Amino acid sequence: MFNALGNTLRGLAGAWRGEAAFRQEVLLIAVLAGLIGWQGASVAQWVAFVGAAGAVLAFELVNTAIEAVCDRVTTERNELIRIAKDAGSAAVGIAIVVLLAVVGWVLLG
Repeated sequence: MFNALGNTLRGLAGAWRGEAAFRQEVLLIAVLAGLIGWQGASVAQWVAFVGAAGAVLAFELVNTAIEAVCDRVTTERNELIRIAKDAGSAAVGIAIVVLLAVVGWVLLG
């Protein structure tokens, strides 16, 4: 269990240091959390927000892992590598849309 925690912390630290997108998403989540907090989000809205925000960060970490493995296999142009990287990016994009939908619910609800 402690080894898994160490792996988790190394993964988060590596993403923070090496992935601008991860840092930008953390900043976006912090700003949006302040916004919905100022708006007076309900407990249910906070739960939805935390779940959606967690999904964004989780998908970004998986996308980073996909990119690292793909780059280890080859840095040359390859259609399957492109598909894998694009799919990882699309997963992050969908999660961001869901997060923004939750924020919209809070702000407009």
